[in-house]
Amino acid sequence: MLRCAVAGFLLSGLLACQAPSAETPTAAAPATTTDSTAPPAAARVQAATTRPAAAPGTYPYTIPPVDETPREPQLQAFVEQVLRACARRDQRGLLALVDESVAVSMGGGIYGKAGLVSDFLNSSSKGSGYARLQQLLRLGGTIRRDSAGRLTATYPYLQDEDRHSQLVRQLDFEPFVTFVGTTPDVVVHAAPSSRSPVVRRLAYPVLITPYDAVGRTDFWLPVTAADSSFQGYADARQLYCLADVTLTVEQKNGRLRITSVAPFDWRAGTG
Repeated sequence: MLRCAVAGFLLSGLLACQAPSAETPTAAAPATTTDSTAPPAAARVQAATTRPAAAPGTYPYTIPPVDETPREPQLQAFVEQVLRACARRDQRGLLALVDESVAVSMGGGIYGKAGLVSDFLNSSSKGSGYARLQQLLRLGGTIRRDSAGRLTATYPYLQDEDRHSQLVRQLDFEPFVTFVGTTPDVVVHAAPSSRSPVVRRLAYPVLITPYDAVGRTDFWLPVTAADSSFQGYADARQLYCLADVTLTVEQKNGRLRITSVAPFDWRAGTG
């Protein structure tokens, strides 16, 4: 998968993208039986010619949810501590659960608790970091252990590339434009309006958006199927961008600590 430098604005902008209509999504319209709808106005999406279209009524490009947190009592207790601190906006209590060298932006060279406070928790341009942490943890995460048995947890689950390596290799899109549905009923409409015909109803789909839609501010996101079999608009609040934050929890000296809230591409050293 191509790796691009993740700009700082992605922490707040990637989940809200503007489309021609300013209407906020409401109840979905009844589903239609065909996908013969007009494509979104923005059209610069990476080609998907190498991926065969799914059979009618199916969509194989999905990342279903998983939460392995309850498997590990120590991790479950740690997550609950973080959630309580975030709910109270308890900066001191939260920082006690954070590693001294926490990564906030590798590409931007931001590390440490001071950087977490200024550039993540209380950033005026990126929104509340407390709310972001709550969102990431509630989506659920995955767990792995190294050869010494030390635990690493990744939140949200869909950022665990090792788990989805086969799909990631097949869908060679940049993380900037790749979104994953976080609900079992992501509705793709023909136009940026909940009153417009429904193109597809999808469970946890992987969808692609045009480059020029990234970072805009409306809820309607123009999307295309990973195999180019349909196009439309989806509610960006039901989608998570793969270039957005990955929360990492690691076991150090027997204790769990948050070691990263950097964007997806920090793993390539460009976050």
